Amino acid sequence: MCAKILTRSVVVLLIASCVMVHMQSTTQVSPKARRTTPKQGFIKTLFQGMNYLVGPVRMVYDGISFSNSFFTIIDEQWADTQNTLNKISKMLNDNFLPENAASTTPSSTTESSDPNVTTKKPPYRITRSEFMKILNRNVKGLRRLFDIELKEALQQSRITDKEFRKTYQ
Repeated sequence: MCAKILTRSVVVLLIASCVMVHMQSTTQVSPKARRTTPKQGFIKTLFQGMNYLVGPVRMVYDGISFSNSFFTIIDEQWADTQNTLNKISKMLNDNFLPENAASTTPSSTTESSDPNVTTKKPPYRITRSEFMKILNRNVKGLRRLFDIELKEALQQSRITDKEFRKTYQ
């Protein structure tokens, strides 16, 4: 289960990074970007038209860089995955009884004489081993059903293949 979640996270991360790279390569320079040149002295400003005196032109971005947004997405995805796994674990732990605890089904209920009082039975909870027994029975039944369906499908495809060969020979 963790491997599936990790694989999905990596796929989402790769898709998001590809989309961001595509967006950055297709869009024009943002209005936040400005052209700057290295600091110039008085003489260099006089010869501003001559590129060999001015120096290289650099782009300065005031916005978020690609790597910053890339790692932000990774961090958010990791935190979201951890949060989801913690919630699932908490739900499972809350809904199952411990292995050594006996199921608490009240055999005798005491009813009060007051008709306005309603009593509610606690929900039936099972242990993990009982749950696994139920799941194993269900998986075995589904496997038998799958085998039957597969056998019938293979028989039908053999019949169809024989008919096709007879028709087109």
